[in-house]
Amino acid sequence: FWEVSQSKPCLWETQANPQIWDFWFSAVASCWQLSMIRRISRIQKQRRFHPQKRYRLMPNVLIIGHYAKDAQESMGRYGRMLETGFLQANWSVKTLVPPVRFGKLSIKSSGLGKWLGYLDKFVLFPIQIKRQIRSLQKDGSPYLICLPDHSHGIYLHWLKREPHVVHCHDLLAIRSALGEIPENRTGWTGRIYQKLILSGLRKGRNFISGSHATDRDLRTLIGTNLESGETRRFHVAWNGLNYPFHPIKTEALS
Repeated sequence: FWEVSQSKPCLWETQANPQIWDFWFSAVASCWQLSMIRRISRIQKQRRFHPQKRYRLMPNVLIIGHYAKDAQESMGRYGRMLETGFLQANWSVKTLVPPVRFGKLSIKSSGLGKWLGYLDKFVLFPIQIKRQIRSLQKDGSPYLICLPDHSHGIYLHWLKREPHVVHCHDLLAIRSALGEIPENRTGWTGRIYQKLILSGLRKGRNFISGSHATDRDLRTLIGTNLESGETRRFHVAWNGLNYPFHPIKTEALS
């Protein structure tokens, strides 16, 4: 073999063929470059990474609705009013409501029905919210979690790291549970429930109150700073009317 290789120089021998090495090196480098480009393209497609698309997407808001068996009429109207306002501001709106699954096992909403409703609201519903958030994160869509009632503050135990805003209307139930309003006594289960709401509100960052009195109560109960030292943001916005009232013409009065 050595004699043959010495008598017949190999095709790859540099001195005999100096351009062969350059040709094959360029070919291998080109193939490697092409494979890397395809690999990066595949990874970006899997991650749905679109640097410019992120700024063209319509912002999304997820409004947390009320449990159907709770029959919250006023808060339902307030949630629909917020939904209308977001749509007028060109936001993509989706209202999430707790599913009625365990609650179907009881006709009444009190007694056993109340406890079954807690399973729907605080076991199944957080999973549904998290699933919707992951869907938006995969698309790279900016989003906001809107809690139209401060009683939804209990969900901040799961949503404290997500962009959110909490609407507070009054904190009388929480103050009653703390014993600040002795005329309105609260049962032991109600006290536990209101304390869970309060502990959730203390994890929140952004709040909108319906009056200055509610804003003062909120600041007193949860403080102005988070445990991390971050300053909470408070804002007062009076509730609007849930009907398009307008001045009546004089002819209509007569």
